[in-house]
Amino acid sequence: MHVQSLQFRKLSRVDRVRIAARRQFISVADRWGPLAEAAVVLCGSLLVFAGILVSSWFTGHFAPTLTEFVTLTTVTVVGAAITAFTTYSISRAKRSQHILIELTLSYIVKGGKELLDDILGKMISGRWRREELRPGTAFFDVLDHTCASSEWEQKRRVAEAVPVLSSIDLLRTLRLVDKLRDDWDPVRWRSDLRRRAVESLVLQYDSGPALLVNAGQEHLTRLLCIHEGDEIYTAIAIAEVLGDLEAINAQFAANLRRDLLARSQVSFPADQHDAVYIAVQFTALLRDGSARDHADFLSVLLKSANQFLRIVAARNLWHLVDRLPDEMLDMMLACIDPIQPANVRRPISKEASMNCILRLVCTPNHHAKAFLLLNALASDSDEIIRVTALEKAEQLRDERPDLLLELCAAVKDTDGSELVRTRAARLYNEVKEEVPSTEVDEETLVFKDIE
Repeated sequence: MHVQSLQFRKLSRVDRVRIAARRQFISVADRWGPLAEAAVVLCGSLLVFAGILVSSWFTGHFAPTLTEFVTLTTVTVVGAAITAFTTYSISRAKRSQHILIELTLSYIVKGGKELLDDILGKMISGRWRREELRPGTAFFDVLDHTCASSEWEQKRRVAEAVPVLSSIDLLRTLRLVDKLRDDWDPVRWRSDLRRRAVESLVLQYDSGPALLVNAGQEHLTRLLCIHEGDEIYTAIAIAEVLGDLEAINAQFAANLRRDLLARSQVSFPADQHDAVYIAVQFTALLRDGSARDHADFLSVLLKSANQFLRIVAARNLWHLVDRLPDEMLDMMLACIDPIQPANVRRPISKEASMNCILRLVCTPNHHAKAFLLLNALASDSDEIIRVTALEKAEQLRDERPDLLLELCAAVKDTDGSELVRTRAARLYNEVKEEVPSTEVDEETLVFKDIE
């Protein structure tokens, strides 16, 4: 799935009308598409017949009698009708498949977690479009139920799929984000999904609009202020999102930024508040500074004794990919050093960072270093890093299936997490069937040497 952080520009009224028109067109096309396709075939056939007949008549090449005219017209209309009906039936059959998927997904509410996991995997990786999956109301009902449950991993997958979900049903996706924004896991993950909900606002799928573009000010005010129970990681994410919001509404973003800094100062210890402040400063540097300025700023943060400043740096290294890719990879490798805390390592497996790594691993100049980085993520001691890296690495399925097979082969039988092993094995078998000629020598895997 090609999801990237949104680089905003000021949206004009024309842009907003275009986005609204595009959403309306998609909705109408989905509902009336089969009938419209059949009508185009029918009308097109009749117009072609009429054009040929009139042209022949006026040029004198063919002047049919009334009987011949009726016969030709009847044959043409019947043929066109059969073709149109066939087109309509095929389109309806596809729609029936979607309805069947909806009915199947309804079963998930009663316990089909594995099927839900597979569907969300298709969303995150982008396979949903290739397989013509268009889930609708029933699927979003399932996701509502999931976001209200205690199944943290499934809720995380929903958060990862938000960019794709918003391209299908924007309003229902916003409701899911609302629920995730207030999530709290008392056992292990605490406010992790709150951070992911904030980050999802600036992610976009293909060329579709991000949620930040479409959400109203009242909605954004609630999502982008510090809530009771929020941890520092959510506050840092808010600071970054406000940098993008400034391109849409500078005054609104400035008001929210002042509120963020004020609340941060009273909600967090000094070392954590410093991280929020520095995150705000870096968003300003992104607007005005050069790539060299960005790299130097992040390099200084990575050497700080304050781990929260190192987290800010790790979250923003992906901004260097176009101008300073080698330096970006070097600093990412420094971030995932085992001596770093897990919260410094985790941002390297995030969506934006993984997109950069997977892009560079397919280029000759940066393949070796990017592949080393991918190896390290796949074998990290932190389970969530391995899980996230694996599901993002599925983007290699079309362009470099050999690398994806090697990754899956390395972890499907050896990973300490049953969840990772199950997903890796399933993905390995699917890719192996698609690319049967690709052989993976499991005795010489690079991954086997990574601790």
